[in-house]
This record gives sequence, structure tokens and C-alpha cells, in this order.
Amino acid sequence: MTKQELVNFINKQRDKIGIFHIALNERFEGQFTLGYYYDEKSKQYMVYEINERQDIWIRDKFINENDAIERLFLLIKSTFWIK
Repeated sequence: MTKQELVNFINKQRDKIGIFHIALNERFEGQFTLGYYYDEKSKQYMVYEINERQDIWIRDKFINENDAIERLFLLIKSTFWIK
């Protein structure tokens, strides 16, 4: 999956995603966020989630951006029960 395909999917499912912010290739530290970003220190892409208390959880780490995009796609599908 490409980043553009993920953007198209997010736009199509916006009603199910609701107030959640989806951050693509950036570390956004606001509440209710799912996303991924490139960590310069570890040289890896981090797929993360931030809850209502602004606690951050790193869900996975990848060397390849496409793998991070695919993992974020699956995380969005499972979080919002999208088939």
C-alpha cells in the first residue's frame, strides 16, 4: 500500500474514524492520534497511538516506510472495526 492509497482509505472512512487524528510521517502529540513517523535516533519508522490522556504507545518499528504504512492501515482497520 502506498501513502496515497492510505490517504484515500482514510478519507473514505472518515465517518467511522471520527475525531481521531491520523498522522502520516509526523509525530503529532495530540489526543486520539494514530500515526507513524521516522525516528532519526533509531533510524526506524515508528507506528504509534496516543490516547485521551496523551500517553504514547509505540505499536511497531520498521526500517521500511511501506511496512509502517501497511501496519498503520491494519491498526486503523482493527481500531475502528472496518472490514
